Amino acid sequence: MSQEVKKATNLMDIEQAAEYLGLSVGTLYQWRSQHKIPYIKVGRRVKFKIEQLDQWLSERTVHVGFEPRLGK
Repeated sequence: MSQEVKKATNLMDIEQAAEYLGLSVGTLYQWRSQHKIPYIKVGRRVKFKIEQLDQWLSERTVHVGFEPRLGK
């Protein structure tokens, strides 16, 4: 298998990405049109890179724990 074919396998269509993220397809279409989530246009098709979705999720992760108080 060539490198280009291997790279293409990390792309998901909107149904696969919605399932991966645990979202409805409608929500994902809405977020895509609002540019809230990273996506790739291939002609008229919309694709999602797994690595970009993972990074997007990581950036939105809320970490719970000790937060030092400012000014004390």
